Amino acid sequence: MGIVESASRLFSLLASHDTTFTKYLKSGLSKDEIDNLISPTGVILPIETITFYSHYNLPKGYQYGSDQPTFFGIFWLLSLEDAIEEYKLRHSSDHFREQESGWFPLLQEDANFYYLDTARTSGDICPIIGGSEYIEPDLVFISLKAMFDTMHSWIQEGVLGIEDGHIAGNYTGDPKRVAEIAARINPGVECWKSR
Repeated sequence: MGIVESASRLFSLLASHDTTFTKYLKSGLSKDEIDNLISPTGVILPIETITFYSHYNLPKGYQYGSDQPTFFGIFWLLSLEDAIEEYKLRHSSDHFREQESGWFPLLQEDANFYYLDTARTSGDICPIIGGSEYIEPDLVFISLKAMFDTMHSWIQEGVLGIEDGHIAGNYTGDPKRVAEIAARINPGVECWKSR
């Protein structure tokens, strides 16, 4: 199963309960549109991410709407346009750290993020790290596909629920089961071993 199938499976599961989030999903961008948007940043997105955004995107700024539908706990899944805008903003900020040069925003809640670590792209994928200005960054998922597969498994195995059309945050489920499922899909990721 590829990235599109993994994302589609998760989005279908969410929509079968409530479309609060999924009603914002729209068709993806063409390869030329993605290239034109991303090239000014100098970031080289892994093929997995380009494939995802060529099938799915979100309206620019949807997260600022009156209902502010989240995707995972308190986090919004960013449209490619919003991710680029946030990337540029963070790199022009006094809070920018050199280690962040390859970090490309994927999910956001204020100053909390899940980033694609494009500096560590391997083949067609790159890892996803969680972090904020207040805590040290930590590897969370081995790829975008693994993130969608992990979230799907959390729901399917009854560890996390669907709340108002989004996936409940991983802090709401039994920490041991959350970690076991995540470790199974993301082998070698230290944060799931240490729970």
